[in-house]
Amino acid sequence: MFRYTTPTITFTIKDDFDMTQASDVYMTFTDSNGNIQFTKQLSEEELTVTEHTVAVRLTQAESASIPGGTFRAQLNWLYNDNDTVLRDCSDIVEEIMEDNLLPIELPEEPEETVD
Repeated sequence: MFRYTTPTITFTIKDDFDMTQASDVYMTFTDSNGNIQFTKQLSEEELTVTEHTVAVRLTQAESASIPGGTFRAQLNWLYNDNDTVLRDCSDIVEEIMEDNLLPIELPEEPEETVD
């Protein structure tokens, strides 16, 4: 993953869990020192879940907040309203030559007309 990009981070769950049945899912990102950078949550509509995957798309600001080096993401989900499961992964955060957010233009919303 490169800082200042908009990467999609995807966990593939190889167990027999159907992630669409989870009552809530959290994905927490830490830097190489274990400092929590941010957490994404299914109930806040920040994660995309299929039967065996959980994915999140980071903003430029979020990927920039993780210092270069190794980051860790931890997936934690609740099922059967009482049980929790944890999964870890790590990856390398690559530095870029210049730290800056690129302007991303959003499509213009159509003008409302009043009759």
